[in-house]
Amino acid sequence: MSNKCKYKVGFSWPTEKGDREVVGMAEDGRCLVSRPGKVPGPFFNELLESEDIDFEIKWGQQEIKKAAAKKKAVKEEHALKITKEDTRGFADSFTPLRRAKVIAALNRKMFFDGVIMKRKEYIHKAIEDGAQVYGSGAKRRLEKPSGAFLAQQQLTKTGIDYAEYLIRKDD
Repeated sequence: MSNKCKYKVGFSWPTEKGDREVVGMAEDGRCLVSRPGKVPGPFFNELLESEDIDFEIKWGQQEIKKAAAKKKAVKEEHALKITKEDTRGFADSFTPLRRAKVIAALNRKMFFDGVIMKRKEYIHKAIEDGAQVYGSGAKRRLEKPSGAFLAQQQLTKTGIDYAEYLIRKDD
């Protein structure tokens, strides 16, 4: 280890607990470094070798990268949750239990038009293509302008109710 501090006074770097700064040099050549989160002053400084500062900087950069990756993952998970739970206002007034059941039913993946997709994706696509809900009671169906339709037994009562809600909402 060298006894001479290779960092100039004023050099600073981020750490997990806050920024640190070289505030002076000791008589023996070590760096006088401020402690993070403390009020500046001689009683809150510590003596470090240049190698210790190098290690702290390297470790701090790794921690900052880990924190950024974790923050990104949490943000992506939150965005996914929002997308999954989006019912365009349909289930907003439901109880939490009923809302969870509606979300589960609408996010159920099924085979529609030769493609595997969520019920709500199919309903959105069908309504964008001009589909309407016809019939009453258990005999309701979501019918496209081409005449192709899915009955309530295939789309579920929740799916038909959701389609009706979206159609009324668009009007």
